[in-house]
Amino acid sequence: VWVQEAPVVLTSQTQSAPIPAMQHAAVVREISEAIALVVGSDVEAHQPLLEAGVDSLAAVELREAIGSRLGVEMPATALFDHPTLDSLTAFLWEQIGSVAAEVTSIGGMDRAAVLQEVEEAIALAVG
Repeated sequence: VWVQEAPVVLTSQTQSAPIPAMQHAAVVREISEAIALVVGSDVEAHQPLLEAGVDSLAAVELREAIGSRLGVEMPATALFDHPTLDSLTAFLWEQIGSVAAEVTSIGGMDRAAVLQEVEEAIALAVG
């Protein structure tokens, strides 16, 4: 489902998929590490990213870093619409789940097989 050369473009949905909590923690870790690399220090979960030093140029860099780490494309305004680590993580987690929940088949695989592929791709992406 997620191929590094052609990441899934995420869209806003309200559904979620049964992706294990362990992988949720890995997604949180990847986002936290990307933020720390861009701003040069750890950021508290509720600290506004703007206060942490994420200006418009850093937002582009951070968006690309998160996209590269998770194999997803984020909307250009995602970091301003979701201005804290907590809100950004919740947004991305919802998007990851909604993409998995909407899939019924890909390349002849049924939904269960696709979900397994998504879980394996997340595990590989977040390591």
